[in-house]
Amino acid sequence: MSKRNGTSLMIYVDVSSTPTPIAGSTENSMSVNGETIDVTTKDSLGWKEILPGLRSWGFKGSGKFDDAASFGFSDLFAMFLAGVAVQVRFSFEDSGDPYWYGEAVLTSLELTAPMEKEVTFSYSLEGSEAPAEGTI
Repeated sequence: MSKRNGTSLMIYVDVSSTPTPIAGSTENSMSVNGETIDVTTKDSLGWKEILPGLRSWGFKGSGKFDDAASFGFSDLFAMFLAGVAVQVRFSFEDSGDPYWYGEAVLTSLELTAPMEKEVTFSYSLEGSEAPAEGTI
């Protein structure tokens, strides 16, 4: 895989077993994080000692509101109200390309409407258990 334009990397939500992009997206990201456990003692000779701890992952995105979108803010809002984990993936959707996926819960959703500007939305999905990598 060569260098890519970020426009083609999207967050998809599994809707009736079909990966469906979040409509109106303008920006999205994936993050993986690791916590540490501090095991420093007086015997550490002034150096901090750590062990690996809990790991987490998630997706964040933002977009422009469109009430006629095929899967947009209103669908995310319904997903939030349902309070269930959904299958999500971060993908170019091109044959042979990698994608990252897993079960996630929508943990935040925001709709912003500044005066004389476009209405936008943003969201965060927090992963449950380990994410996985696949190939289209």
